[in-house]
Amino acid sequence: MTEQTTSESLKPKYLQKYVGTDRRRDKIQNTALLEVNFNFSSVKTLYSENAGDKIEQLLVMINERLNHRLRDTDTILRVNQKFIILLEEVEIIAHAHAVSDELVKMLKEPFILAEDHHIGIETTISINLFSKFDLKLAAFPRKIKLDK
Repeated sequence: MTEQTTSESLKPKYLQKYVGTDRRRDKIQNTALLEVNFNFSSVKTLYSENAGDKIEQLLVMINERLNHRLRDTDTILRVNQKFIILLEEVEIIAHAHAVSDELVKMLKEPFILAEDHHIGIETTISINLFSKFDLKLAAFPRKIKLDK
């Protein structure tokens, strides 16, 4: 196994598809990695004993909302109680920031759980922007972090 093959296999699988060699019309293709975190304290307070089940229901509903807003070319990964979103072909950080703003606004809309409880959750999104060619040179992307 060559050194390059070894380093490629160590990268997380969800990043491997972004390490292609094509340079569509020599235009640098950026990818934005959004990390979406939630504060479920209101759910824990309201449901105490059944909070885990209710949080799981919320995560399913959140996934549906995210899928509704994002493009087919974007990737959504659920990691425990947060989501990682990869936005392909982002020209500048402002585009990723605009998508992030839309997602936060969309996720502020209350979710309806059983017993007609309207639940609002706090959402924060961190953004990292990197070129797919950076992944060939580093084990993980360079970071530009914007917290909401």
